[in-house]
Amino acid sequence: MDLDVNSGIFTIHLQGQYSGKLWTGEFRAKKRLSHLDRLRQDALRRELVGPNAGSATVQANNIAIILSELRVRLIESPEWWRNAQDGALLEDEDVLLDVYNKALKVEDDATEQLKAEAKKLVQPLKDQAIGK
Repeated sequence: MDLDVNSGIFTIHLQGQYSGKLWTGEFRAKKRLSHLDRLRQDALRRELVGPNAGSATVQANNIAIILSELRVRLIESPEWWRNAQDGALLEDEDVLLDVYNKALKVEDDATEQLKAEAKKLVQPLKDQAIGK
């Protein structure tokens, strides 16, 4: 998979809600996940919540989903993120959510771009079919 084709870059610049620390940096995230990525994400999620996932709190499940998604989606990240075990050791929820939302936006933007490109290709075919 070509890194430039299947990835996008985003930055964060945010003061942590609890730590008060300024978190800045550039991230590279995958636009699309492979089947193996999806399996890895689910395995990581289950590992994070433990063997009794059904008894985990809603908050624990949500954090596990976010951390596991970011672990498979992020290709490059700032040193502070890596030192925090890919965000797991951060206290600031707003930082974790900002990185998560921006990583998902990379995929959403890529999907919208594909849809727009497909629409441009389909319109001439429609015009040709109706005799324009």
